[in-house]
Amino acid sequence: MIREFDFDAPGLPEVLGSADAMDVFQQLRMLGRPVTVETVSGLTSKAVAAVQEQIDLLCAAGLVESIRASRLHRQIRYRPSADRVRVRANLADPQVMARVAALAQGEQDRVRRYINSCEPADTRARPHWRFFSIYLPVMSSEDLAELYSRVGMVTSFLATLEKREQERGQSAAAAGSAAPRRQHAVSLEVHPLNRIIPSSPTVEFIGTDSQSSDPTAHSSATESLAPRERQIAQLLAEGLSRPRIAESLGLSPHTVCTVSSRIYRKLGVRNRAQLAKLVLAGAGGSTAGQSAGAA
Repeated sequence: MIREFDFDAPGLPEVLGSADAMDVFQQLRMLGRPVTVETVSGLTSKAVAAVQEQIDLLCAAGLVESIRASRLHRQIRYRPSADRVRVRANLADPQVMARVAALAQGEQDRVRRYINSCEPADTRARPHWRFFSIYLPVMSSEDLAELYSRVGMVTSFLATLEKREQERGQSAAAAGSAAPRRQHAVSLEVHPLNRIIPSSPTVEFIGTDSQSSDPTAHSSATESLAPRERQIAQLLAEGLSRPRIAESLGLSPHTVCTVSSRIYRKLGVRNRAQLAKLVLAGAGGSTAGQSAGAA
């Protein structure tokens, strides 16, 4: 599920820039079910009060939602309001772009520190090689051998490029001209870890028109929808069931069904696939991704 936010939404930049808050958010995403503060505290090895403080910040920013206690569950539980976060920002503004870049750099540094803290203390007993990836896969020995082979193909290709550059240089010198080229640095790392850690949440930054102030505005095709209709249309397009939409928005299932029928009628679509194509096509714009292992 993707949820969109305005970059200047209260508390959002602070939460995205907080290593502690994003660690808690990651744990909630990895669990995939509503959990108590005590559960998250046990997973993060942080005090319950400290975890509660971060969850309160995440709730205030809209990244986490609380579920009231019931007869079945005596304590308040929490779950992420989205698996992926999409932030609308005016990326044409140099100041905004600088803030986005700072958030991305902070996330990179946080994940590198996290990975370093999980490395085995003793790697001398076996050959050790490193590759820093945007993903955090769990690999068997066979998977690792295949990865090693594939990276070996990359390094062989890089060696070929160096030899090719030498030949190009000699040819260019003989011809008295040179094609435009730029040198690149390629760094490969692999970090074996001693425990499973969750992958970092993806945060997408969507460029918006500086004249637009409505973060729910989509294409002209959906302008006929009321704000609540646009919200439900977006969730339907992302594949959520009507009961889940009703639960997340605090509406009755009957209301969501009624609004859904009205949306289909207004947009002239007959099924969810047509709706998704229409709604998601209107959410275009330039994107800049902030993610776990952006190198």
